[in-house]
Amino acid sequence: MKNNLYTSFIILLVITLLSTGISYFATAGLFTLMIVVLSIIKFGMVGFSFMELRYAHSFWKALFVLYSLLIGFIFTLLLS
Repeated sequence: MKNNLYTSFIILLVITLLSTGISYFATAGLFTLMIVVLSIIKFGMVGFSFMELRYAHSFWKALFVLYSLLIGFIFTLLLS
């Protein structure tokens, strides 16, 4: 169990550094979309790994995924 959390933490750290690197080039368009997609992936990883949502009822899993996609879509519209 601890090994899985460490792996998730390392992946989250790499994604954070990647999105920080992308943000130096972000003016609009594709780079902004890439940062939003990476943020959605990080949000999902935190939810499923650290909040232990993977053991929850499928209703809560689906609601979590739909919420993250909705927020990502709204951010994409606002930042475009």
